[in-house]
Amino acid sequence: MKNNRRIALLSFLLTALVTGCATPNDKHDLEGFALSPGEISIEVGDTFSFDVLAKPSNAEIGEIYYALGSGEENFATLNEDGSITAILPGTVHVYATSVDYETQSSFYAEALVNVLSSNSMVDITSIDVVKQEEWKDVDIGENLHFDALVYPSNASIKEVEWVSTNENVGTIDENGLFTAVGHGNTNVYAIAKDATKIRSESFDIYVRKGSDDILVEQISVTGPTSLQVGSSAKMNATILPAEASNKEVSWSSSNSKVASISKDGTVTALSIGSTNIIATATDGSNISSSPFELNVLANGGQLLVSKITISGDSNPYLGEQVQFNVTIYPMGASNKVLTWSSSNTNVATINDNGLLTTLSEGTTSIQAFATDGSGVTSNIIEVNVKEFSGGGGGESTYEGTCYNSTNLDTTGNTLLNNLRNLNKQKRHSTVGYDSMLIGHGSNRSSDFYKTDYDPNNPNKLLSFYSGKSVNSGLNREHVWPNSRGGNFVDNDIHMPRPTIESENSNRGNSFYVEGMNTNGSGWDPAATNFGLESYRGDAARIIFYCVVADSRLSLVDKTNDSKFNNTMGKLSDLIKWHLSYPVQQREINRNDGAEDLQGNRNPFIDHPDLVCRIWGDYNSTTASLCRVA
Repeated sequence: MKNNRRIALLSFLLTALVTGCATPNDKHDLEGFALSPGEISIEVGDTFSFDVLAKPSNAEIGEIYYALGSGEENFATLNEDGSITAILPGTVHVYATSVDYETQSSFYAEALVNVLSSNSMVDITSIDVVKQEEWKDVDIGENLHFDALVYPSNASIKEVEWVSTNENVGTIDENGLFTAVGHGNTNVYAIAKDATKIRSESFDIYVRKGSDDILVEQISVTGPTSLQVGSSAKMNATILPAEASNKEVSWSSSNSKVASISKDGTVTALSIGSTNIIATATDGSNISSSPFELNVLANGGQLLVSKITISGDSNPYLGEQVQFNVTIYPMGASNKVLTWSSSNTNVATINDNGLLTTLSEGTTSIQAFATDGSGVTSNIIEVNVKEFSGGGGGESTYEGTCYNSTNLDTTGNTLLNNLRNLNKQKRHSTVGYDSMLIGHGSNRSSDFYKTDYDPNNPNKLLSFYSGKSVNSGLNREHVWPNSRGGNFVDNDIHMPRPTIESENSNRGNSFYVEGMNTNGSGWDPAATNFGLESYRGDAARIIFYCVVADSRLSLVDKTNDSKFNNTMGKLSDLIKWHLSYPVQQREINRNDGAEDLQGNRNPFIDHPDLVCRIWGDYNSTTASLCRVA
């Protein structure tokens, strides 16, 4: 009763204060709010800020006033921004009040803070969410159950708070029970109740209108591949299945300066260049079409080459032939004929199709040149030709015998199955997901220190996507997300990567799709404000490896797919990234470390040409990328 009287008095005083000096704002539909987490433990000296969760989640919250429980200021200080700083061990109640200025309605929230002595806490480092039943879309009124696995197992506070980002669609209680309440999409995730406030991976949930609601599964775009500046044309979207309940799509142009597109799919050419037209379902399925390339030409002119990227094996053996791969931008360039050069034809020659023939030991530089008058040249690849030594003598397995037991001179599924058999033969074990747990400071117990170390500082790791050298604030990024089948390979150190926590949560479980940076609609490390472009290549080669490591995983040329299918994409973008961003030294170091731990290697780092020989004829887009006839 004492607490109730104190809260009532506090709310009366705050209401009077706000009424007397505040200027009314626009009315909002706030029904209440909460402080998150509702209970927290922090150590003496720590400062903590609560998250404020509106009910419903899209409501507006006015200014919030905070207060501590009577007599509890001995244990913590309330700061001007609403955060608290712990002073002495004890228990502190934090009260928050907000007022609707027009209706004078008051809303209250409360949280409990346990102040512990210094150095007594073991922080949560990561949270894995486990679904208790087979994943499915749900109807209104149905339930899904979630469990949260907290790491490390000896964390001081293991409780989590569950969040649904759209409570008009679904709510989730403190036990992880999700209840569908309305049609649409929401995301569910768990937040640590300790001071770290670490978030788990976010899970997309679609609540159907009813049992007869049929979702879009595939969208294909058709229309003109080129337009002249100033002209317009209609793009068309074909929806599958034909009986989908909602066939409306939203249109987008990846480069609105080159061409714009209206709500009805009418595209208008604005300036010379290239853009991708994409149609996205509006039924909550998050399905998008493959990017449809549109080239805008000058009146009566041609579209010139703007960029050429080549890739190929830079360490061939004497007597080998190496097929160099090329990507030409824009894809619709009028003239894609190239000439090739080798700076030292005594070491190797290269023909007009990019086929290099080695002649003697030594070094030469390989480059390609546009012939359309644009003057564009490719990147230069330094090729070091050496005589095959037969292995042994302390050389790496790759230099010697790793691939000697399998036939790499095949294509398609035959080559893929050969690599799968080789991987099973060479991989004597997997390191285990727990062995990748990242310690802090100079704690180097994680096996990542054997694969992802910074060569300039072995006590630090290179964070995936951003390439930053750090040894704290990291967790394990599933390059192939668990919810899409990545759990089949998450014990294999070739797949997970150490990643800064905030960057990991940014990606969620989205497909890799060029130009996208939104969880749920596709993700590209180069489209963020922290990712390095070259990590596109790393990500692609890891995804290709996963398909070798477990036959239950496969690739699709889509921007999204059902989580049940254990697929990742978008295949054509992954191939483009692989070809455009050649193997880095950090990948070679990682491959060597993984081999020391498990006995096997990522073949697409050692032999980049295998990608196009397996997936080059998947469709016309991949064939064009790989220059497959």
